[in-house]
Amino acid sequence: MDTNIKEAALLRLADLLKHPDDLNTKVPALRKKFALEKATIDAQLKSDVQTQFDSVKVGLEKLLSGQNQMDLVKVDLKSIDQICLDSQNEIKNYPRIQKISQTHQNFIATKEFVERFTEFTTHLDQAQQLLENDMKNTREPGKNLLKIHYELYRLEQFRDITMNQAKKASMDVLATLRKFFLKLEDVASQFSSYLWQLAREIYLLASSNQGVVLVYIAKIVESEEKADQLAMAAEKARTANANLRSASSKWKLAEGSSRVIKGYRRRLFEIFDEVIAARFTEHLQQYQNDLSGTLSGLQFIFDDLTMIYEFLEPRFPKHYNLFSYFVKSYHRHIHELLTRMIQDNVDAGSVLKLLRWVRDYYTDMNQQLGVAEDLLEPRLLEGHESALVEEYLGLTRDKLSEWIRNLMKTETGEFVSRAKPPEGGANGKYGMSAAVIMFQMINQQIDIVIDSNHRDLLCSVITECTNAIKDAQFQWIDVVRSELKKQLDQPNDVPEGLVDYLIALCNDQIRSIEYTEAIIQRLELLVAGKHKEQIDMNLSSVMEGFITVSQSASKALLDIVFHDLKPIFAQIFCPSWYKEDLMLPVIATLRDYCHDFKTHMQQYPFTKIMDHLLDRFILSYLDALRNKNAKLILPDAVNKVEGDIKATYEFFLSYIPQDQVEKQMDVLLKVETIVGSSPSMVYLDFYGVRKHYPDIPIGLVETILNKREDVDRSQTKELMDTIRVKAKEQTMTNEGGASSLFSKLTLY
Repeated sequence: MDTNIKEAALLRLADLLKHPDDLNTKVPALRKKFALEKATIDAQLKSDVQTQFDSVKVGLEKLLSGQNQMDLVKVDLKSIDQICLDSQNEIKNYPRIQKISQTHQNFIATKEFVERFTEFTTHLDQAQQLLENDMKNTREPGKNLLKIHYELYRLEQFRDITMNQAKKASMDVLATLRKFFLKLEDVASQFSSYLWQLAREIYLLASSNQGVVLVYIAKIVESEEKADQLAMAAEKARTANANLRSASSKWKLAEGSSRVIKGYRRRLFEIFDEVIAARFTEHLQQYQNDLSGTLSGLQFIFDDLTMIYEFLEPRFPKHYNLFSYFVKSYHRHIHELLTRMIQDNVDAGSVLKLLRWVRDYYTDMNQQLGVAEDLLEPRLLEGHESALVEEYLGLTRDKLSEWIRNLMKTETGEFVSRAKPPEGGANGKYGMSAAVIMFQMINQQIDIVIDSNHRDLLCSVITECTNAIKDAQFQWIDVVRSELKKQLDQPNDVPEGLVDYLIALCNDQIRSIEYTEAIIQRLELLVAGKHKEQIDMNLSSVMEGFITVSQSASKALLDIVFHDLKPIFAQIFCPSWYKEDLMLPVIATLRDYCHDFKTHMQQYPFTKIMDHLLDRFILSYLDALRNKNAKLILPDAVNKVEGDIKATYEFFLSYIPQDQVEKQMDVLLKVETIVGSSPSMVYLDFYGVRKHYPDIPIGLVETILNKREDVDRSQTKELMDTIRVKAKEQTMTNEGGASSLFSKLTLY
C-alpha cells in the first residue's frame, strides 16, 4: 500500500512539475496551496471526529440511563411481590377466601358457558337464514353481511374456546363436540364462499353503485385480520415465555390462542389477482394472435384503474394501498402479455404499434392516473425495445431498398430506352413518375413512425430513407454519365429523346427538393433538440444530392448543345469566320434548344441552365482563340467580335435579365478591348481589364497577341515580358470577392 501511495505521489508531482523551471516558479505556490488544502481537511476531520465522539457519548449516556431504569423496575417489582405476600399473611383465612372467590368465578363462567351452548343453535340458525336470504337477493347483495359475520365470529370464538378447554377431555367428549360444531363449519364455509364471490364482483358492484357492500367486505376482512394478529401475538408470547413455566409457578403466563388463523386479507388480494386475470381474459380473448386488436383492447385498464381509484380505494383502509396494488398487478399482467407477444414473429407495422402503445401507456398512466413511470416495474419491453427497433429498421431498410431498386430499374429503363416521350403535365413541363412514387413510400414510412410516438426511431427511419434516396441519386448520376457518353460518341446508335429525358430528370429533382422541404416543415413541430438537428442534417444532405443530380443533368444538356456547336466554334477566328456570319447557325441552334428548355423545363432549373449556357458560350468563344487556323486580322477581327457580341447579347436578352446579360457579357467586351488595342497600348488596356478582373489569365493575352497579324513574335515577347513583370509587381484582388469567368478558362 505504501508503494502505491508513493507511486501516486510521484505521478502527481510529475503532472504538476513538467519542466525544470517549475521547481523555482511553481513550488512556493504549490506549498501554499497544499498547506491550505491540508488545513481545510484537518479542520473537516476534526469537526467530523468531534461529531462522532459526541454521538457516541450521547449513546453511552442513554444506555446507562436505560440500565438504571431497568434496575429501578426490578426493585419495584420485588417490592410489589413482597407487599402481595405480606398482605396475604395479614388477612385471616386468605386461602379459604381465595378458594371461595375462584369457585364463584368458575360458577359464573360455567353458567355463561351453558347459556351460550343453549343459544348456540338458535344464533347459528339465524345466521344461516340471513345468509340464505342474502344469497338469493340479487338486487341488494350482502345486505346482512355484517350481521352474519358478527354472529359467526362470536360462534366460532365460542367453539375455539370450548375445543381448547376440552383438549384434555376423552375422545368421546371431543367427538361429540366436533359433531355439535359441524354445522357451524358448514355455514362458515358458505359465508366465506359468498364473501369471496362478492369480492370477485367488485367491477359489477361498482357499476351498479353498490359501494356499501365493498365497505362491508373491507370491515369483515379488517376484523378478521386484527383477530389473526392478536392470535399470532398471543402464540408468540406463549412460545417466548415457555421457559418460565418450570422456573416459577406463581406467575400466570400467557396461554396462547385457540383461534385458527384465517388470513382473510391475503385471500382477498389473491381474489383481486384472480379478478384482474379474468378481466384480461374477458377483454382480450377475441384478439388471439392479433397484436393490433390486443393493444386496442387493453384500453380497459385505464377505465378499471380509474374506477379502483375513485370507487374502491376510498372504501378500504388506507394502509391496504389498494390502488397501488391494482396498478402493480395490472402492470404485471401487461408485462407478461407483451413479453409473450414479442416472442412471436412481429411484423414491422406491429412493432411500431407496440412501441407507440408502450409510450402512450406510460404517458396516460402519468397524466390520467398520476402514476410515475419509474413506479411501474418491471419495465415494459425491457431488454427487447432496442431489438424491436433494430428489427423494424432492418425491415424498413430492406423494404425501402427493394422498392427503390425496383422503381429505379423501371425508371432508368425508360430513361435509357426512351421508347416514348417523358410524361408531360398540363403546363407542358416534362416529368417522371419516380419522384412522386418514391416520396409516397417515404411519407408512408414517416406516417407510421410518427404514429408510434418514438422520436429516436423517427430519426433512424429518416436516416434509412435518406440513405436509400442517396443510392438512387448516385445511380442517376451514373446513368446520366453513361447515356451522355453514348450520345456524344455514337449519336446515330442511340435512341432519340435524351434531351427531353434530361429535362424531365431536372424537373424531377426540383420537385423532389420541394417534397423534401415539405417533410422538413411537417416535422418542424413534431421534433426538437438533437432529433431536429439530425433530421434537418439528413434531409439537407438529400436536397444537396437532388441539386447535384439536377446539375449533372443540366451539364449533360449543355454538353449536348455545345457538342452540336463544336464544328462551328472550330471555325471562329479562322478564315471562314471573316467570310460568313457564323453566329447565325450558332444562335439558331441555341434558339432551338432554348425553346425546348423554356417550354418543358421548370422555371428554377431553366433559369440556372440559361446562366450556365451563357457562361459556356463565352468560354467556348474565348477557347476558339486557340483554334489551329485562328488569326486576328485588324480591324476586321474587332468588327466581327463586336458583331458576335451584339448578336449574342440580343439573343440572351430573350431569356435572361438585361443586367445579368450585361454583367456576364462584359468579359467579352474586355477581351474585345485587348484584341483591338495597339501594340503600344496593350499593357495599359490589359492593366485596365485586370483592375476589374484580377483573375484574367496572362496566357489569354499572350494567345491574342500571337494570333494578331499586326504583332510579330519579337513584339509579342517584349510585350509579354513587360506584362509579366508588371503583373508580379502589382498584385490585385477582385473587388467582388468572387472569381469571374476568366477563372474557368482551363486552356490558358
